[in-house]
Amino acid sequence: MEPALILNPNQTLELIKKTKNLIKNVNKSGVILAPFYPIYIPLSNSLFIDKTPAEIKKMLESILINGWTISESSLDLLVQIQLIDKSVITEKITAAAFLQTPENLKIIKDIIEQNSFNMQVRIFRICNLKKENHTVEVWNDIWCKLK
Repeated sequence: MEPALILNPNQTLELIKKTKNLIKNVNKSGVILAPFYPIYIPLSNSLFIDKTPAEIKKMLESILINGWTISESSLDLLVQIQLIDKSVITEKITAAAFLQTPENLKIIKDIIEQNSFNMQVRIFRICNLKKENHTVEVWNDIWCKLK
């Protein structure tokens, strides 16, 4: 179980479209990248552990999805979470998983740079989330709207 943020349906759909477009461009020379669902922001920072969704809601000032990054196994979206005390925490949304190790990371990085974007997140759900294999369980969710 971990606390998480689930975007509103409109922003989730927008991220799915951006991810789909990026995957299509990366996979032109062969399938190496597959979408990863569900799209959610894990709150893995120790500040959020053992906090209820209501307590987490009181801590948040703003949330910004700030472009793509590549790890060894996935394509991720960087998320900057600004807290009320003005400190900033960085989390990641896993958007796609590599099915095999890419041969030319430079080409993928160029595609990512061409598809960079920022998205301010204002309406979302804060919840407890448990992901097990292909199943996701969400409970204690509350809606949040930031200014």
